[in-house]
Amino acid sequence: MWKGILWVSLTAVLLTTGSVPLVSAAPSRTGESNSQSNALASTNLFMTNPSARVSTLCSTSPDLPGGIYKGKGGAFVEDWSNGNLLWCSGGIAKVIGTAPPGGRSSGYYGMAGISTSTGLVLVLDTFGARGLWFCDGASSSGCIAQSALITLPSSFCTAQVYGYCNPDGIVLDNQLNVYYADSLNDDVVECTASSEYQTCEVLETLTPQFTVETSNLFIDPSGNIWVTDSSNYGYIWENGALKYTIGQTVTAITMSKANPEKTLQLYIAVDCIHIHTCTPTHILDLTDGDSIPTKLKGASDIVGLSSSLQFTDGYSQAVYSTKDKV
Repeated sequence: MWKGILWVSLTAVLLTTGSVPLVSAAPSRTGESNSQSNALASTNLFMTNPSARVSTLCSTSPDLPGGIYKGKGGAFVEDWSNGNLLWCSGGIAKVIGTAPPGGRSSGYYGMAGISTSTGLVLVLDTFGARGLWFCDGASSSGCIAQSALITLPSSFCTAQVYGYCNPDGIVLDNQLNVYYADSLNDDVVECTASSEYQTCEVLETLTPQFTVETSNLFIDPSGNIWVTDSSNYGYIWENGALKYTIGQTVTAITMSKANPEKTLQLYIAVDCIHIHTCTPTHILDLTDGDSIPTKLKGASDIVGLSSSLQFTDGYSQAVYSTKDKV
């Protein structure tokens, strides 16, 4: 049984520490954006020649790109439809890892990674198979070691409101504990590495429960948990408290220093599934209110957003990279 990465003493850094000066926005629980959130969503959206700031890393067709994690010279991407691990660079996507037995299913929405003393560790989760698998020593060539499918504990999952677990966005800490957002039960769950992910607990329940659809999450250097809402409300929570109301589907979330100021800033993906009823898909810098171009038109769905501002789109079946101001 593969246990290599579970018991090794690890040293890892999630992100350089630093404060994040976020503008507070009074929450709205009616589904309508408050004025400050509307201002954030519309500020500087239409910029001169924004396409010049967006490049295509690769086409994943016929694969559907899901979660993403930055890599040197490219990006690691999971295949939403079957759980394969792809390396995306230079316009080409290649399979560098296949989902383990029992894990070849649809629903691979979240992927996370962390640098350790033994190399880069990636985790991919699926709501289709109700589990996750690890790639240890990940590189553009593949995995040095790969785990079996780790099924989430049935005793915990059956006790959830819906009677099963539905993991979407996922995060790793430096002890390889897993945190995921459950889009059906509307909560944030932690599963410990020391238990081989068989001891899980609910850390937060997002409100208004069953009105929203929690989708992705990010843990900042101070340990604050940020969660997005992919319903039409577009809520964003910090440590379980409603922080922003965007009024449009919010999928991915990350923090990045990939900006001219070189400061840690909070970015979200704001989606448009129905182009006539929402602002075109873009990436929003919540720290300073700037919208970052994506080059996407019509219906689109950004699932993954890396800290290098690389992102995946399921509709165009491609992976892109964008820049925050030039």
